[in-house]
Amino acid sequence: MSVSRCRFAGGAFALMLLFAVTQTAYAQSAWVATPHSLTVDLAYQYVPSSAVVISPDLSVPDRDTRNHIVTLSADYVPIPKLALEFSLPMASVRYAGKFPHSPPGKWDDGNYHTALTDFRVGARYQVLDEPYLAISPHIAFSVPVMNYEVIGFATGGRHLKQAHFGASLGRTFAPYVPNLFITGSYEFTIAESYKANADTEKIGQSRSDLAFTLGYVFLDGKLNVNVGGNWRIAHGGVNFTDFANATLVPADVQL
Repeated sequence: MSVSRCRFAGGAFALMLLFAVTQTAYAQSAWVATPHSLTVDLAYQYVPSSAVVISPDLSVPDRDTRNHIVTLSADYVPIPKLALEFSLPMASVRYAGKFPHSPPGKWDDGNYHTALTDFRVGARYQVLDEPYLAISPHIAFSVPVMNYEVIGFATGGRHLKQAHFGASLGRTFAPYVPNLFITGSYEFTIAESYKANADTEKIGQSRSDLAFTLGYVFLDGKLNVNVGGNWRIAHGGVNFTDFANATLVPADVQL
């Protein structure tokens, strides 16, 4: 778990390639497609980062990272209103800065490092399907699949088993603009402890994620273009103002 740094993403660009073998109108989590339908999604995301954020008013510049993330996911509907979800990201990360991390990160050598990260499996059930409104609660679990680096500026993730609980709400703008829709979601995540030492096991890992999407559907539901945003709230963790007093690294790491 990279508890020893927080990155500021200077920008993120995503290219979504959606291959759908379904006639569902919206490939969004608030709606569930018709039974026995399958949606496969391949997404690419480029996330450059330029600084370490200490507080809203203070950041440390010249800590450049480059992150390329390719995620393969699938959505299958075995019975009406129930969708099974699977996803597996592959991350290729590089630290382009000149200043060492403390403690040192093995991947902070200026080269790209690539690894599969956390496999996620889940299910959601559409409890409301009104003409213009949909609500679907969900549950999911994620587990690391490779032994990627967790300390440093260039990391593959946190390498923690996690359970996710949440719900999504979606609404179309029919009958006025029937192909326009908006969705919102909330997810609460419970993660296992980071067991580097006795101090890190006490640090809370839970978090909340909120997201929204505004999109427009083309080609009878086979293509949608959307814009979205998200907000993450950590319920615990380490405040950088108290970082100097925290013991966050494994016992065998030499500073």
